[in-house]
Amino acid sequence: MITISAEAAKDSLRVRIDGDFNQGEVIRSEGGKPMRLVEPVLEVHGGGIDYSAIHPDILALIGVLAFHPVLPTEEFNLHFDFPVSDRVSKALVQPYIVPSARITGSRPGEPYMPRREAVLSYGGGIDSLSAHLLLPGIPRVHETPAPKAGTEYEDVVTSILSDDPTSHVVSDNLRNLYSIWGLPLWVSVYVSSLVTQPRYIFSGSEMTGTYLDGGKGYRPRYQNRWYDVFRTIGVDVLPTSFLSEIGNARMVHHHGRMGDAAYCTFIRQKDCDRCTKCLRRRVIRAMLDSKDEPLVENFQRSEQIDRFLAQRPLYYGDIFTHALASSPRQSWVHDHVGDLVRHHGRIPFHDAYYAETFDHFRYPAEYREVITSGLKEAGLAPFTPEQFSRFQSYKQLPS
Repeated sequence: MITISAEAAKDSLRVRIDGDFNQGEVIRSEGGKPMRLVEPVLEVHGGGIDYSAIHPDILALIGVLAFHPVLPTEEFNLHFDFPVSDRVSKALVQPYIVPSARITGSRPGEPYMPRREAVLSYGGGIDSLSAHLLLPGIPRVHETPAPKAGTEYEDVVTSILSDDPTSHVVSDNLRNLYSIWGLPLWVSVYVSSLVTQPRYIFSGSEMTGTYLDGGKGYRPRYQNRWYDVFRTIGVDVLPTSFLSEIGNARMVHHHGRMGDAAYCTFIRQKDCDRCTKCLRRRVIRAMLDSKDEPLVENFQRSEQIDRFLAQRPLYYGDIFTHALASSPRQSWVHDHVGDLVRHHGRIPFHDAYYAETFDHFRYPAEYREVITSGLKEAGLAPFTPEQFSRFQSYKQLPS
């Protein structure tokens, strides 16, 4: 048997796993290097949250999001040391989640009832800043890693949000639970939003990851089972995948807020000047504003960057291709990606939005109206039939 227990105090939360979980090497469901659980206790605190008031069904979901990689794939008993409703079993016992688990709680509980309408899971980059500009009245929740003992670091997004009294900065040790640094699951990032107990979690997202398999070709992922898990518990996750990274950048540029975007993977700074993500963002910025062309020309090139740009299929190659094909001047990046630019040219659906996303994620009508109004104001229109056809038929590499 595996037991997940929780200690919810006024200002902090501890969720612990005990029992017959996998103590050897495992691999995240999204792939990656072998890792093992090294810390059996998730700790969450901060953000002005009353953790003692968190509903038990939410505590159960948080525990699974933290420890899912070490849960068995064969039949096992999963016991929550607190009351849970029957929604928990309905949500979790399905393929790819915990299909063979027999779930029990300390006693039957009442189903989750939200304590607030909505929050925005806010990473601080261009995509989440775009979502904030489209939904300015939604409070932002930022998850920041708690430093290991004896270490210090600065999260630049925490500094940016310090002047916003409606935002929540939640600290946790999610990325330190396993021997390899990183989130246990891609959906684990929503733990910080779940502790606020909303009905809806908006998430700054983009269409290349949701619909185009990281730029390889059309392969929708909006039916991922984790969305159903959250929905069954009583929380709808609403990604802004109707825009590409370029569409999100157009939103941010329209509002003159590009200087507020902290898009680097390394949280100490907004732009590190050397990683592949920052290069992609700089190429987009140069496309939108010629004043930002020096950001590309002055980027710190390296053998690692050259090897990355030589890969085919190129990760988010659709973004590089459209941005370079739409730029008035060629840069050194074009020398590496010219084959894709010549093959595809401009990819116009990146300058529009995919309205069917609202149906895919079951957006409420009132939020659709607010968002489409903001998109129109920024000059972004829904896909034309021609753009939709090219979207569905997109393949980075010729067959």
